[in-house]
Amino acid sequence: MKRWFSNGNLTKQQIFRLLAQREPFLFVDYAIENRVGESVVAAKQLREDDVPFFRHKQLEFMGQAGCLLVKQCPEFSEKFPVFVGMEEVRWEVEILDPGCTLYCRANFKGEPRERFGVVETIAWKHSNGRRRVFCSGELWFSFIQ
Repeated sequence: MKRWFSNGNLTKQQIFRLLAQREPFLFVDYAIENRVGESVVAAKQLREDDVPFFRHKQLEFMGQAGCLLVKQCPEFSEKFPVFVGMEEVRWEVEILDPGCTLYCRANFKGEPRERFGVVETIAWKHSNGRRRVFCSGELWFSFIQ
């Protein structure tokens, strides 16, 4: 199967091609920035049924952003990234309201290896013209066939 890799935004349809998750477990609506093999900034518009957006959902949102980054690398495109751990995850006290948009930047920490990689993530929302971080940390992925 031919794969596509391009810089720029990612639409919901392109995300469906990269991630296995579907509604209601898909927490990425689109990507506003996509640098293949370098970084991705994913976005999620919170709906009424998403609130409260508990910490496990925040972590899954960050993990899905990391998967978008991993799946577009040609050397990992045919592999399945599995979330296997986390380190230095910090949650800030933050109220996430319906209608707000969440963002998550994911980038590789070091060079990913054949079967393992670490992705640095930081998640935030804009509130009153300010960027308010609500979670950050390192996520570990293992790659399986």
